[in-house]
Amino acid sequence: FSHDGRMLVTEDTLMNPPGQDRRLKLWSLAEVAANSDSLMPIRTNFSGNPWQVETLAFSPDNQHFASATSITTELWSVNDREPLLEMDGRIHAVWLEFSPDGKTLAGALAGGSGILWDVAARQPQGRVLPHDGKVNCIRFSPDGQFVLTASNDQKAQVWRVSTAEPAGPPVEHADRI
Repeated sequence: FSHDGRMLVTEDTLMNPPGQDRRLKLWSLAEVAANSDSLMPIRTNFSGNPWQVETLAFSPDNQHFASATSITTELWSVNDREPLLEMDGRIHAVWLEFSPDGKTLAGALAGGSGILWDVAARQPQGRVLPHDGKVNCIRFSPDGQFVLTASNDQKAQVWRVSTAEPAGPPVEHADRI
């Protein structure tokens, strides 16, 4: 759902014949409530591969959303319904979140790190946020100055967004987080 509750993104994942493109769909919930045809397809092509979208996130201003599969992460324009950026194909994000001001997109990566992208510049911001196991979640503080990563390495770490440096020692747990 978008932050204002007016839009929803879904994906066609089931029953797609081999070789057929998968599509994300942007729905206007006001039009759905009025029982009208509100489907606005968003073009995306996974070349018939069986990759499903694992995570989606809307920007706070609802102008963008990001989607991630195991082979790509994309930043989309809601108005243009086109991808603005396809991020490095080696990046497997399992969780995405925009900062409260919408300027930074954070990704929790299956490969054992977190990453921050500068949305306006459309490029990585600083260095990766390393862990020794899959990062399962990444969340911003309400003021957007810090980001928390939680990992299978049994650690949660708070990072300074401005420097991508730890804000203190990790919090250790008895099991994965």
